[in-house]
Amino acid sequence: MIGYKIVREENGKLISTIKESLGEYTVKYKLHEKVYPKVGKLFVFSDIGNAKSFLFSLNIYKINRKYKIFRCRYKKSKYQNRYIIWYPTICDDFEDFWGKRTKYKSDDFTKILKGTVFADWVMLLEEVVWNCI
Repeated sequence: MIGYKIVREENGKLISTIKESLGEYTVKYKLHEKVYPKVGKLFVFSDIGNAKSFLFSLNIYKINRKYKIFRCRYKKSKYQNRYIIWYPTICDDFEDFWGKRTKYKSDDFTKILKGTVFADWVMLLEEVVWNCI
């Protein structure tokens, strides 16, 4: 499938958008290579509009151009959910989060953003150049 992945560029490398809270689970991306997470799923947007909306909602693109949108190929996971941890830094045990979820209560979760797809793997194809005004 084709979708859109938001990544962050740091020291010439493409990594997970929220690397501060992922620690050892930070995903490193390379163009034209399939990337799998150490645990859990990767998040992709089904269309470019939803990817742009995500960046605008966080106001991160205007203040930090390190965030980039890539057109990507991905494998849609059989696991799809309408909810995710509301803020990643409270997730101190990713294996539990993606497994039994014994450490989290219902108010730790929020609905995922429109157009978010859970993916087993992602392959970045090309950067999407766009103007954020």
